[in-house]
Amino acid sequence: FKRISGMLAVETGTRLCSLMKVMGEKEGKMEMYRKMLAEQYGFEPYAAFLRIDRDKKGNISYSDLINFLKDNKIYATINEVAQIISEFAGGARTRLNFKDFTKMVLSANPALRYITVKRDNYDVKEYEKLSSHIEYYMAKFFEAILEGNKSLETPRILLSSHFDFNIYEAFRAIDTMKTGYITEIDLEIFLKNAGYSWNIDLPQLLIRNLDKDDDGKISLLEFVEGMMPYFSSASKYSSGVTSKYYPMTEKKPSHRSVLASPAPVSSYSAMPKAKRGWSTEKKQYYDTKTPTKMKSHYLYQSPMTTPSPSKKEPEIYSEDYTKMTMSPSKIEIVQQELINIFNEQIRMENGLEKLRINLAKMDDFYLIDQFKLLDETGKGYVTESEFVEGIRNLGIMKSFSDIRELYKRYSNPKELHMRYSDFCTMMIPKDIYYAKLMSSHAAKNVVYDIEPSVSTKVEYKLFLESLMEFEQRMTGLKEELYLSKYFSAYDAFINLDIYKKDSISLKGLKQYLHSNGCYASDEEILGIFERYDANKDGRIHFTEFANELSPSKMYQQPFSQPKLLQFRCIISN
Repeated sequence: FKRISGMLAVETGTRLCSLMKVMGEKEGKMEMYRKMLAEQYGFEPYAAFLRIDRDKKGNISYSDLINFLKDNKIYATINEVAQIISEFAGGARTRLNFKDFTKMVLSANPALRYITVKRDNYDVKEYEKLSSHIEYYMAKFFEAILEGNKSLETPRILLSSHFDFNIYEAFRAIDTMKTGYITEIDLEIFLKNAGYSWNIDLPQLLIRNLDKDDDGKISLLEFVEGMMPYFSSASKYSSGVTSKYYPMTEKKPSHRSVLASPAPVSSYSAMPKAKRGWSTEKKQYYDTKTPTKMKSHYLYQSPMTTPSPSKKEPEIYSEDYTKMTMSPSKIEIVQQELINIFNEQIRMENGLEKLRINLAKMDDFYLIDQFKLLDETGKGYVTESEFVEGIRNLGIMKSFSDIRELYKRYSNPKELHMRYSDFCTMMIPKDIYYAKLMSSHAAKNVVYDIEPSVSTKVEYKLFLESLMEFEQRMTGLKEELYLSKYFSAYDAFINLDIYKKDSISLKGLKQYLHSNGCYASDEEILGIFERYDANKDGRIHFTEFANELSPSKMYQQPFSQPKLLQFRCIISN
């Protein structure tokens, strides 16, 4: 094969260029409707945001966008709407805030952007609509996104299923300067070398479409998210060729996993087929030939404070019961919310692990010395006030609530303080080699109280700040779940408990993630499991699951209005 830029075969390069062309056409059509909206005198982003956010909760959810499209005679599935929100919100977020919405609807033309932003804001009541022209162009804008996403999926599948395609080689073929990112000039050179006829505006449109952080260039993660198929069943259409990121599966398409560094998943391609909601271990309880008698039974009292399901009545967890209590659209929403929060946790845990490894490589970083800075009296444990004071003394100016969340995460809940073993759990990497390396630093030195270098202090401070940002991010995701009218901890627990044992095992969690398109490694899945397994008994019970998903600040947030208690009752006959 003749190679393009020394890395891609001609056929692979042609498919990549074809995908870029379709992506540019999608962005060009979106930009056309952005300009039409900007030319409307009554259009301004705040009013348009309120038009979709009917409840004025400060964000746009799946249901908000579906209702807006339905009002304008456009019908979209929950997966299609989730793809739009994921594209413009980024990461694992399931809602569009005002900043995301503004970036989505404003034109790239500086003059039009300035005119649109400078217009006076006005309120839109709950049942009001915008003017007919604005309403029409907004609906056409979202319709262009939906059609563009549909047209992109086929070229993505054709590219990813090609036997010679490798996403990293494709990135390096475009990044000819080896800078680690792709610029507009790199795209022009690549398209020219490939001999592909392209519109002069195509590189600029590609940058606008793929650049999510507005830095004017495309990183590797942004490139992967833009080029790989959105749905995990891409390999189903690839004539038996397994995709590099998504193994073959017979399941319906589900949302893809967006990870910071996608792990190879070839070992999961032979995953046994499991029917959701059915347990092979307790098959005798679910005989569909004989009707199940159900007693009057209160399933739960609130989304977060639900008693654990009773083990005396296993028949109420049959597949028919799950379908009766949760509609198909609600099941999809629950699965989507769970997978998104798991993906975000995996992504941030991977970043924290890299920082732990960097600390382990520092020869002058000693765990015992850092613990002694917190435990100045030498009593062997650290109280909450001492932990907050010690963190502040390191020059980390975080709020008291953020530091307290970190303390609660790693301290012993029974003893109400943090021991040295708890501190080591927070600091030591999960990688065995680097865990031994960090633990051996203190063992090799008899004399402690050695002043670490400036670089070690910076790494240590960065790690603690990242830990607190991680806990803050997880709290934000929990608050989004709490605000969702479709999500409840009980339904999520039933959805995860695929073996119907009233608890979630590590094997069951792994099977659930893989069957829903989240192809994480065993270490990453273990990290998720350990976070929810509070008592460390090897199983996640309902109380542990509900407590972990409950936002600690939900009664302190001004926008978090208290929910009514929800009651469900099943009456026999």
